[in-house]
Amino acid sequence: PDLATIYNSIAWNCERKWDYGGAIGFYQKSLKIELDNLGPDHPDMAESYDELARLCQKNGDHDQAIECYHKGLKIRLATLYPDAPNLASRYKYVGGAYARKGDHDRAIESYQKSLDIFLNGRRPYHRDVAKIYNNLGIVYTAKGNYNRADESYQKALYVLLAERRPDYQYAETVQNNINTLRKKRKAQLGIRGEKD
Repeated sequence: PDLATIYNSIAWNCERKWDYGGAIGFYQKSLKIELDNLGPDHPDMAESYDELARLCQKNGDHDQAIECYHKGLKIRLATLYPDAPNLASRYKYVGGAYARKGDHDRAIESYQKSLDIFLNGRRPYHRDVAKIYNNLGIVYTAKGNYNRADESYQKALYVLLAERRPDYQYAETVQNNINTLRKKRKAQLGIRGEKD
């Protein structure tokens, strides 16, 4: 276990120097030790898989990130109740990994699972709900489904401004996404008009 801690420290230092490949290598060594000591289904392994997934994403290895997120998610699904907020955030991370990979349908599916957990837990005005709606808007925009994108962005904006302490800074980000979407819609209509 002490060696795993040392490998984690080295991985952290590699990451600080933007050496994500080196960080992944040392983190994998640490993970192997943890697996040998704790076993593959231990709840602490879920966090370790998430950490490795995060590093893989930073290194641009989206497939490996998705695999690690799913391993962590599998452990959590076996140990947590189905509507646990922790699961919601993990589905959000999985959605982000799929979105970065360009697998829009799976990204939407993961974001929707995350959203369902938040909404079933009666947390409709949580900041993460707004982030998920915003992320859905980004993915729908990438798919060219501008109506669904606009709907998602509007929901994100509503959640942000309906909170007791509105998050105006993130609301500005969402508004910028709405403005970008409107420009794309206008460009699309303009192109269609020329062809007709």
